[in-house]
Amino acid sequence: MTQNELNKIIENHQHYLNKDIDGWESMRADLSDKNLSGLNLKNANLREANFRNANLSNSNLGDANLNNADLTYADLRKADLKKADLRKADLRKADLRKADLSRADLRDADLSEANLYRAFCLHTNLCRVDLSNAYLRDADLYSAFCGKTNLYGVDLRGADLREANLFRADLRKADLREANLRNAYLSGTDLSENAKIDYPITCPETGSFIGYKKAGCEYIVKLQICKDAKRSSATAKKCRCSKALVLAIENIDESDSGLQEIESEFDPCFIYRVGEIAEVYNFDNDRWRECASGIHFFMDRQDAVEYGFLFF
Repeated sequence: MTQNELNKIIENHQHYLNKDIDGWESMRADLSDKNLSGLNLKNANLREANFRNANLSNSNLGDANLNNADLTYADLRKADLKKADLRKADLRKADLRKADLSRADLRDADLSEANLYRAFCLHTNLCRVDLSNAYLRDADLYSAFCGKTNLYGVDLRGADLREANLFRADLRKADLREANLRNAYLSGTDLSENAKIDYPITCPETGSFIGYKKAGCEYIVKLQICKDAKRSSATAKKCRCSKALVLAIENIDESDSGLQEIESEFDPCFIYRVGEIAEVYNFDNDRWRECASGIHFFMDRQDAVEYGFLFF
């Protein structure tokens, strides 16, 4: 298909969408099985269009409106889909290898069994998307929003999930080995049914060690995490433990504050006293709940100084 032929189909499709002339029902863009490789569809309004089994490899679909479009089995290898509107689109078994979906909106779309090997999904909205049994090995999902996304059985080996939001995502049977999860948000995520994940905790898993927590905006509490303390971390630098000996309460600049005790900003009844052990009895063992109960601390003092929020 030539670019001019495609432009005419896009033009007629607007009549289908607007329902503004006689015969508009027959003007829906039917591009199924068509070869559109390398063509320009940037900013095109092709909502509800039929691209089933179409060849869209290397095509430019940036900022295109593909809401509710049928893209099942479509070849989208290396396609430019940046900022495209793909809400509720049907992309089952589509080939999206090395496609660029950065900042695209795919809310409620169906990408089950799609191939997204090395696809770019930076800042992409994947909320409530069905990606079950999709192939996302080595995909770039930096800062992607995957809230309530179905990632059941997905292959995410080697994927970049830094700062991705996976709140309440379904990752049962998913393979996340060698994935980069630094600062990813995994609260409420379902990692049951033998999901594979090898992300280590930030603090030592055994023994006693020194940690630092911020208290208000002015102080740093120096802690010695107890040898028998429960300890955990999610994907960020912040860690949690069940009990720790309070060694000192310092000013931000490391000078002695002169304080012998300081209360938790989260619970005023929880007091850190120099020379005494502070213990949380309802420590939450779910490591992915980053803000769960426990004594929150950092391994590096400077990380505690730079932390911008108050925590228990």
